[in-house]
Parts: sequence; C-alpha cells; structure tokens
Amino acid sequence: MIALRATSVEGRNGLTYAAAVTAARTRTPLRRDAIVEEARVLIARDGLDALTLRRLADSFSVSAPALYAHFRDKEDLLRAVAEREFEELMVRYRGWIMGPWITVAALANGATLVTYDGAPDWPDPGRPWALVERHALTFLGVSPTLVRALAAAGDEDVAAHDRSSLRAFGSTGEPWTTDAWWWLFDVAGNGTRPIVNLSGGTEVGACLLSVNLLAGCVPCSVGGPALGVAVDVVDDDGRSVRGTGRVGELVVDAPWPGMTRGVWGDPQRYLDTYWSRFAGRWWHGDFAEVDDDGRWFLHGRSDDTLNVAGKRIGPAEIESAVLGVPGVVSAAAVGLPHPVKGEVVGIWCVPTGGPSDDPAAGAALADAVGDAVVAAFGKAFRPAHVAFVAALPQTRSAKVVRRAVRARATGADPGDLSTLEDPSVLDAIAPVELG
Repeated sequence: MIALRATSVEGRNGLTYAAAVTAARTRTPLRRDAIVEEARVLIARDGLDALTLRRLADSFSVSAPALYAHFRDKEDLLRAVAEREFEELMVRYRGWIMGPWITVAALANGATLVTYDGAPDWPDPGRPWALVERHALTFLGVSPTLVRALAAAGDEDVAAHDRSSLRAFGSTGEPWTTDAWWWLFDVAGNGTRPIVNLSGGTEVGACLLSVNLLAGCVPCSVGGPALGVAVDVVDDDGRSVRGTGRVGELVVDAPWPGMTRGVWGDPQRYLDTYWSRFAGRWWHGDFAEVDDDGRWFLHGRSDDTLNVAGKRIGPAEIESAVLGVPGVVSAAAVGLPHPVKGEVVGIWCVPTGGPSDDPAAGAALADAVGDAVVAAFGKAFRPAHVAFVAALPQTRSAKVVRRAVRARATGADPGDLSTLEDPSVLDAIAPVELG
C-alpha cells in the first residue's frame, strides 16, 4: 500500500460559472489539479513572473483569462501552487500503525490522502521514483526491506527519474543494514537527503526512538528517545547498560502518550506480554544499544535471540553480515538445535534473481555467506545450514517472521500465520536434520 500525503486543490472550491463557460467555449477540459501541477513545475524552473504565467496558459493552449477562470484570481492560483510544496509518500501497509499515522497526519494538516493498492516494484523497480517525479514528492517513507530490494535491482531505475524535489527520507519498521542505508543516502538521495529513522510499534501508539536532524544523522541509527518517552537499555538483570555500547533489552520506565493500556478481553495477556519481564517497566522485546556518543541502534527482536557457543546474539546482527554479500537480497538467521553443540546458526537467503539452477553457483554463494558470518563474529558462528529460497515469510509490513522459518526447519508447529502476506512461501523451507 502506498499512501500519498498531498495538498490537492481539485474540487476544493469547485468550478465557477465563468470556468464552465470558458471550458465550453474553448472545448478544453481543464482541471484545477492539472493547472496547479504545471504551474508548480514552471515556477520552480523559471521563477515567478508574467512570462512564466503566459507560458502556463500556452501549455494548455488557452488564453490567460481562460486559465484563471478556474480560480478566484491569479493569487488563488499561486496559493494553490504554494500549498502543494510539501508532499509525502509512505510505502506502508495500512493495517499497521503507519496506516493510521499517515491518515491522522494528513487530515490534521488539512491535506488530502491519496492511496493506491499495488506493489512498489511493479511494473518495474522504478515505481517509487516515478511517483516521486510525477508528484514532486518532498518526503519519501520507506522500509529497509524495500530499499534492499530496490538496491538489488540496480541504480538505473533511480537515475531514470527526477528526484530533485525530495528533501528527506523517512524509515521505520526494522533495523537497517549499512549497505542499504548508504545506497539510499548516496544513490537515491545523492548524498544530500537525510534519513529520518524511527522505531515504535502499534501497541506503542507512537515512536519510542527517532532521529532528530538537529542532532545529526548517523548511518543505521534511530537517533535517541522520542519526546515524552523514558526509554532505557538494560541487561538480563534489569541493570542499565545505556551508553556502554553493550546490547540489551529496550524498556520504558514511565507511561507515555499513546501507550496501550490493555488487551481487549484478556488483561492477563497484556500483563504477561509487556510487564512480566522487568518489574515496573514496559518490555518492548527489541535488542538495543547506545554507543559512547549517545546514538541509539536496534538489533532486531530479542525473542529471536540465538545462543551459540554460550554467546547470545541477535539475528539482525548475523543478517547484516550476510546482506553484505553481493548477490543476497534478504536473509533470515535462526537458531537450530544441534545434538552436540546445543544451538547453531541456520540461514535462509533470497538471492538476486532467485535461487540458481547451477549447483556450483549455489555452493559458492553459500560459502561466501558462511565466510561473511565468520569474518564478523568468529568461527563458532559459521552457519551449519545455508539455504536459498525465492522469498521469506513476511508480514504485510515487510517484517520477516523468523519463528515461522525456525518452525518449518525444525518440524514444529508454526502457529498462527494469519499475519503473513504469503504463507505459501514456507513450503520452500524444508526440515533440517543436523547430526
């Protein structure tokens, strides 16, 4: 789902009687939104003067009076152009928190919300950039998963479209990988558009962490605590490790605006899910880290933690290393039971162009994936199993459901799969037997 936040003037004042007469006489079916869009382009290119407005009329093959008849006066036209200065595109599933967020934000700002139903890479991976060019978008909201897919398609689709209107990117939903972040910043953003990364949740009703551009923009960081939210990072015993560079659990120490106050019909589930881990603290279920400079980073869901060779590690850390391998678009790292070692790493990857029919090519890519993990974390973390699939199980908000991958690999019941966009992709994940 793509939601476009724009201030559209079509139909706001309606067509005047003079406009209707003009359209009938000239046989030119002009529309306010078409005129405003053309005026915005010409004024941005040539500046605002009488010659520009004359070119505007010429572009529609009508006289200036016929053009202005669609507005109260010339100033009304210019106000309509100014109101279209800020436009925003968010690539999001509307059932997730970003759907209500976009709707509320657009309407609260007096804007018109425009949506379309479809995939952002159809009919080609240039679809988001074509929308940027067509609507002169100034803010583009994306997810890291989408950016990795667009980056894998190459730079040509980006370069083919005018992105000069863009001022910044927005991102949320999952941790970034370094390569994907820099591709969006350097290639799509020409090294000049900041990426406003934030993290929250549907049950949060807002964001817990967000980049503040006044404090700078650091690759892959989620900035710092959002306004009114007392977040911290703690170890297993509830001691704060904030500012130490250690990875811990993301918690909230005090109520905040918009927080969930219960689960309908099941109050105990609410208490067990969010309040049972640390007394008096909201447990969010994410691994987080705060470095020496106070920059916050997320490392994926803590309930997906792997315990390898006595060391706990988040799957997002392993996946980040894997996604640095050329030819890998997406990855899921899970812990697999081993009769001797206890738990080992299993990785399922989506290669560029899908799984190869060439066994040698597949083996070479699997070796490269294993070597990348070893280089990042040591020999103990070399994957015991690497497999390639056409797609990974994802929610409609593009989050990989690792528990479903692990369940299929271990032969366990995957549980509720109603949130998956396409449950059939699990059929490609075969049970794994490790001896």
